[in-house]
Amino acid sequence: VQSLGDRFPLTESQYQTVLPNDSLAAAGTEGRLYLADYAELSSAKGGTFPLNLQKYVSAPLALFAVPKGGTSLTPIAIQCGQEPGSTNPIFLCQKDEEPNWMLAKTVVEIADANYHEAISHLGRCHMFMEPFAIATPRQLAANHPVFILLKPHFQTTLAINDAAQSRLIAPGGVV
Repeated sequence: VQSLGDRFPLTESQYQTVLPNDSLAAAGTEGRLYLADYAELSSAKGGTFPLNLQKYVSAPLALFAVPKGGTSLTPIAIQCGQEPGSTNPIFLCQKDEEPNWMLAKTVVEIADANYHEAISHLGRCHMFMEPFAIATPRQLAANHPVFILLKPHFQTTLAINDAAQSRLIAPGGVV
């Protein structure tokens, strides 16, 4: 994270509330800050399936740091939306698991699951592989080593993708 910028205005004193023997500036300079940014979810619309109850999609920002001399990530702060302000305050990691921190963690966990399912899994796995599933039998001989290697992996790709497009992500679909 080169700069947290205006979208995530965490102060030095807020950072030191979580890691009192460290500095936000030093952590940034030393490359020990990591920002999980779910901005891609900003354009997603919440559905109403299955009971016609409104669902909501959040696009949080979550900051993690490796403490000075440490080896593992420490959660620092969460902002539940992309735009800072009174409707999207920054929640600091609380050792006592304060209800607001628990809620903010839940928002990030849900966003992470949504990102994984819609973008990483469906988009970058299933949909990305569809052209290869079509091109492989058209362009490679049945005895080609790459064809033999890929054929079992492509057996249900087109059927799964069609079901996803017509039942899951179509307007009025499950997702």
